[in-house]
Amino acid sequence: MKKVVLLIFIFFTTQTFGQKNLISGDLKGFANGDKVFFQDPDQQRILDSTIIFNGKFSLKIALDEIPKGYYLNIKSDSKFYYCFLFIANENVKIRGQKNDFPNDLTIIGSKNHLVRSILNDKTKILDKERDKVVSFLRADVPNENDTIYKVAYKRNSKRLKEIDKTTDSIKKDFIIQNLNTYYGLNELYYLRSKFEKQTLQKMYSGNW
Repeated sequence: MKKVVLLIFIFFTTQTFGQKNLISGDLKGFANGDKVFFQDPDQQRILDSTIIFNGKFSLKIALDEIPKGYYLNIKSDSKFYYCFLFIANENVKIRGQKNDFPNDLTIIGSKNHLVRSILNDKTKILDKERDKVVSFLRADVPNENDTIYKVAYKRNSKRLKEIDKTTDSIKKDFIIQNLNTYYGLNELYYLRSKFEKQTLQKMYSGNW
């Protein structure tokens, strides 16, 4: 177990920055002047920003040589649109439309995000349903004691647990099949509590 913790620690703390590479977008549905933010969630700070002009934007930025997760956020009409990027210091292009955010965009140029896309394609239908269920459960209602609402709330709460259980199962299979990738390790870090201790030890001893 100590070896598991050490490998995960090295993976998430090693930082070697290289030359600046281009992160660009070709997006439909956004207005000139809509603001683009590129955020590092680990550091909780915006690394760079720009604006959209004629549906395009570009950022020149140096990232880690070891891939990790970033968020690209766009503010448009007082709303935020985001997508998750699992990339290293690579030239990356984002294509799509406004209503493709966050799960249906085309991300080109990153071999690391390509691995992430394999998992995203397997879970995005569930992710979209989960967003709707969570929105219902969190919504303000005039009367929470209304019988019809209580039945719907119970049904949605049950469905949320089913979605999470199914998604976790898909992710666990993905991790086992992609242990030799950075994104496989990334998912293992966040889902490590879902695996038994002996299973984790087998994974990191190479006996899986």
